Amino acid sequence: MWDLIWTIVFMLFLLYVQMDFLMLYHAVLTMEEEARTENYGVLESYPEVTDFYCPTCHRHFSSYDHCHRHAESRKHNISSLYCQYSIEGLPRCHRSSPGMEDEYQFGSCCFAGRKRKMEDIHWVSPYDIDRKEGVTVPVLYGLCDGHLGTNAARYLADEIEEFLLMRRHDRLPSAGDVRDAFKKARDTYVRQYCYSGDISGSTSTIVIKNDGELIIANIGDSSAFICCDSKGDPFPVTVNHRITDDKEKQRILAIGGKIKDKRLFGQLALSRSFGDCPYSSFLSVEPYIYSVEINRLLHRYIVLASDGVWDYLSIEEVNAIVKSVLTEEQIQSATKKGVRRLLDRAAMLVSYEAYVRGSTDNICTMVISLLDNE
Repeated sequence: MWDLIWTIVFMLFLLYVQMDFLMLYHAVLTMEEEARTENYGVLESYPEVTDFYCPTCHRHFSSYDHCHRHAESRKHNISSLYCQYSIEGLPRCHRSSPGMEDEYQFGSCCFAGRKRKMEDIHWVSPYDIDRKEGVTVPVLYGLCDGHLGTNAARYLADEIEEFLLMRRHDRLPSAGDVRDAFKKARDTYVRQYCYSGDISGSTSTIVIKNDGELIIANIGDSSAFICCDSKGDPFPVTVNHRITDDKEKQRILAIGGKIKDKRLFGQLALSRSFGDCPYSSFLSVEPYIYSVEINRLLHRYIVLASDGVWDYLSIEEVNAIVKSVLTEEQIQSATKKGVRRLLDRAAMLVSYEAYVRGSTDNICTMVISLLDNE
């Protein structure tokens, strides 16, 4: 009798394993098919800028590259770094947290760009915590860069907000709480979505701003930087988690992962990301965490952006754009509402610059003020 029962249990176990394998195999095949080319999901037609002009001599060009080469060779890019163009007809910026800009000093500009679907998500949320009257309310800013769908990005954004904001009424979260938030979100996501064939994934970068300090955490390659250090230069506060990093590569190989063409199993360039169910066993959600006290004399703003920006602009180039808008003269003469408009404009110019340079990905930029003017 017991032999029969154990035989049935064993057969059911084998059936479960077989079904699990088939679902995983189907998900991998789907991911391979959808990510076969770099132009997956790119529109056949999209708005293009066809008139660029030199910032110094105002000579017109039909492409960004021609104008840029002219400005560099003639040294016409000294006073203004980049070629000028009209933004009329370009994709409109949209915001995931409408109305929040009226209360918190940040600007954002995100759009699908040349992609069919918008998979980047950004948000801002105040902390649900008891604070003394007159004390600044801590704020959570976040950006998730989704791929192959939005399930993972939306789920991660919701879970991080839930875990860090609504369950911490007595104190601010620590770096350990941030790590726990990412791990808990991953564990529940695997149980709820990975066995249904979901293949979406996401990077994430979050910033917790509280009076005079910041906690920045990231997985993936949605980078962030602060302006500026004592030399007046921007400095990175995130780490890009990609297969090309030697430590990340060795970690993955040590647990049985395979790397082909600088990608995990020939498909995924990231070494840390959320979701990506077919490869979740090899991907880490341990965030890189950077904590810093805000220096009111040096630190003016922090910029977050998805790789639709960073694949086409360096930190120095992005900082030059933002700095050209957020001049001391402009900031000092602006009202609080005026500062918000400047932050929005800075984010917009960064996103549009990435677009006109040829970015084929979703584009999202956030510029958060660190000045003591909230």
